[in-house]
Amino acid sequence: MIQLFLEDGCVVEAGGYRVGYDVELSDAVALRRVMGIEGVRVRVLFAWVLVTAVEVGDGEVTVSLGPLKKSFPAVGFKSSPRCIAGAATPATTDS
Repeated sequence: MIQLFLEDGCVVEAGGYRVGYDVELSDAVALRRVMGIEGVRVRVLFAWVLVTAVEVGDGEVTVSLGPLKKSFPAVGFKSSPRCIAGAATPATTDS
């Protein structure tokens, strides 16, 4: 398991969604797959949903939100998004 501690949480825009991460992130990394992710959430409609896994293959990045999955073109992940100004609040909030 990999753990990463950051100075602050962050919210970014990615693939048309707001993605938030906490100060502490952890996951298990395998070839083309990150599983057991903790500390990363995606805003869907009015709620933050936990990201549980990310998988790469066939030119797509597939994000698992519990039992649900959503795929995006991998080309959209070539650069890292920056925090939205003033939105570096914990991703666990529902605002």
